[in-house]
Formats: sequence, structure tokens, C-alpha cells
Amino acid sequence: MSDALVFDRVSKRYGATSALQQVTLQVRRGGMFRLIRPDGAGRNTANRLARGQLRADHGQVGVVGGDPGRGHRLRIAVRGG
Repeated sequence: MSDALVFDRVSKRYGATSALQQVTLQVRRGGMFRLIRPDGAGRNTANRLARGQLRADHGQVGVVGGDPGRGHRLRIAVRGG
């Protein structure tokens, strides 16, 4: 069974602020997970990376074996938005 979501050493910065630093996680298809962290801990950034709304500065993000950033841009182009 392949993975639904993979973060492999993912980092994302906003200027001097590090939102995510070397995050690694793996969620199997059919699995469930929840990120529980205090405010400002990078949950929204991780969510946006998984949805393809942001690109990681370093590392790899995979959703069902594909690049979520590439699929997100394609969906926007097809919808015309």
C-alpha cells in the first residue's frame, strides 16, 4: 500500500522566520492523522504545502505519489481561476 501523504525533510521560511524545519512524516492510505501544536507552530503552513498552495524551500512533499504543487496549478489553469 502506498502513502497518502509524505513530508521528507521539508522546510519552509518566511523571511527570517522558520515555519517548518526538517519535518518528516508519512501517512498511509486509509490512515488518519492530526497536527496538534500551539499557535505559530507551522500547522497551516504544512496544510498549505500538502494542498499545493505553497512550495517547500527544501525537501519533498508527496500526495498519493504526486507533487501537490503541480496538481494545484493545473486545477487552477483548467478552471480558469
